[in-house]
Amino acid sequence: MLHFCTGRSPFGRPFLAAMFDAAEPLGAWMGTVPDELRAGLETRTAPDHGFPVFLLEATDGLTWASEAELSARLSSWSLETHDAEWVYGNLYFVAGPWFPRLPGTDAMGLLPHIHVEAGHLECFLGGGLEALHRRWLGDEERRLLDATR
Repeated sequence: MLHFCTGRSPFGRPFLAAMFDAAEPLGAWMGTVPDELRAGLETRTAPDHGFPVFLLEATDGLTWASEAELSARLSSWSLETHDAEWVYGNLYFVAGPWFPRLPGTDAMGLLPHIHVEAGHLECFLGGGLEALHRRWLGDEERRLLDATR
């Protein structure tokens, strides 16, 4: 089970503020967040997911995804018709407990991620998730995924 905290940017965009595999470290982390930022954060759980995990950021907000769920979303996106530069969504990989250096701020860009475009979908359709993972994840992240399959 994942325990995490989300917030919203000044533009209303959701962001992952922190993530842990237990409630206690999340509570301790929340204690380090300045009061003015803590008010805008929400803590939640994802009972069906554990580390490592994928996080999809799309028009429907933030969604946790296993590899099976990721495959389903990529397949769905591949049926849509857009320009080659269209960004379907952002895909993040979270290997383990994560939090930014400045508590309560949006630092998701520091996580391994891609902005899913047509080329990524073509890679997925041609070679599956393994081919896509080789394109954007490092050796360590792929080994971690292999160990959890």
